[in-house]
Amino acid sequence: MTQIWYPLISLFRYASKREQILIIIAFCTTILSSWCAPTLYVVFGNIIHLFTDYQAGKENTNMKFLFLEWFLERRRESFYYITTDRDEFMFKVEFFSVFLLIVALFYIVCSYISLFCFELTAHSQIITIKKKLFMKIL
Repeated sequence: MTQIWYPLISLFRYASKREQILIIIAFCTTILSSWCAPTLYVVFGNIIHLFTDYQAGKENTNMKFLFLEWFLERRRESFYYITTDRDEFMFKVEFFSVFLLIVALFYIVCSYISLFCFELTAHSQIITIKKKLFMKIL
């Protein structure tokens, strides 16, 4: 028995214009949610990095002098230099925690929209196919 191959686009031949728009929205939100997952890991890693650097800075206050001076100046300009100041540490932790929350909420919303659109279009297309099948049978 030979298999008959159909192109992928033929799966959507029973979709109306509304359903095609929902499929495009679902694909876009799927791409957005797939970008959010690695971002969540990077932000969480930055939070862990802050905790370990803060603890290392508290245990060894002379740690700054192990680096070259120009390297320290460059790191002070960035967000990731080793700090022993509690207020600055808490500000950074709060910043990354809020950023993590925003990215997680965006991830949840995009995933929900994607799933909703795909389910809605699948259900709608199944109804259309069943109607056409029953019309052929009758």
